[in-house]
Amino acid sequence: MKDFRPAGLRYGLGDFTALINAISRQEGSMNADGSWNTSSVGYRNNNPTNLGYAGQPGASPVTIYDPVAGTNVTYAAFDTLADGIAAAGRQLSLDASRGLTLAQRIATWSTANHQAYINNVSSWLGVDPSTPLSTIEGTSSPPDFRLVPSQPPAAEQMPRGESISPSDPAD
Repeated sequence: MKDFRPAGLRYGLGDFTALINAISRQEGSMNADGSWNTSSVGYRNNNPTNLGYAGQPGASPVTIYDPVAGTNVTYAAFDTLADGIAAAGRQLSLDASRGLTLAQRIATWSTANHQAYINNVSSWLGVDPSTPLSTIEGTSSPPDFRLVPSQPPAAEQMPRGESISPSDPAD
């Protein structure tokens, strides 16, 4: 399976890196080549998997109209991209501990065509949709949820709401 991580970043997400990447891709936060879609809602909210707001530590609610769902949706917004990715890892770890399969998890994650979402993610991972989350990439030890930059673009390391203008000198 292709690794969908953005160039220049290496993840310490333990066991769910590929799954987070596949969900981020399906959610439109990540392009097929592994680069970030910087115009996506998930990227702007530092929440590439578009987790709904549920009082996650460090998250704030952001409500937007979702034309696919045909209603307002309240997503979690995180201060940094690393925080949003870590929250996705924690959610998947919790779901794995509950015995959920990939299809069961995705059916509640997606807002539109659940079957297409399930088919895409399972295909990108190379697993059957009935695969328990606990067996995807192995989940025998607790994941380490740190995002470790390896010369990332400066804008990817800025807290939410801040940016670096193209005219600023590079460090």
